[in-house]
Amino acid sequence: GGFFVYRASGGQEIIYANRAMLRLFNCESMDEFREWTGNSFCGIVHPDDLEMVEKSIQEQIAGSRYDMDFVEYRIIQQGGEIRWVEDYGHFVHSDSAGDVFYVFLIDATEKWLRRKAEEAAVRQKEQSWQNQLESYDRALRNINEEHLFHLEMIEGLSIDYDSIFYAD
Repeated sequence: GGFFVYRASGGQEIIYANRAMLRLFNCESMDEFREWTGNSFCGIVHPDDLEMVEKSIQEQIAGSRYDMDFVEYRIIQQGGEIRWVEDYGHFVHSDSAGDVFYVFLIDATEKWLRRKAEEAAVRQKEQSWQNQLESYDRALRNINEEHLFHLEMIEGLSIDYDSIFYAD
């Protein structure tokens, strides 16, 4: 995973990023990383996830007495590959630096893919169980209908006969 620091206000400028962060984005240098991300937190987060991420962070910070947040989102690496990351952030107010976030970022793509595969397997198993239940329900209805037919036949015949036996 990587570590970076960014300003909490304004353009959310990235103040610092370690080498692991550069590798996570397939960047060779800090200049390349700054150019790829626009040197801002907004440039790190996949554009389709940005609104959700910012809202989640603000809600968590407002509700956390330790100014901590956790959020999962996608990033776009240099070269275009999309990866999932886990973001563990900590908000700090400093007189010298202002409001900043310290963030640990972990590549969670494999974990995310495993979770999605497990969810798909669970959905498939649930569908299989649902199909079995429907099959059992149809069979039970058929048995009940047959039983009712036999009872109606016996009831109808009982008008004319003293003893009626049903044998299968």
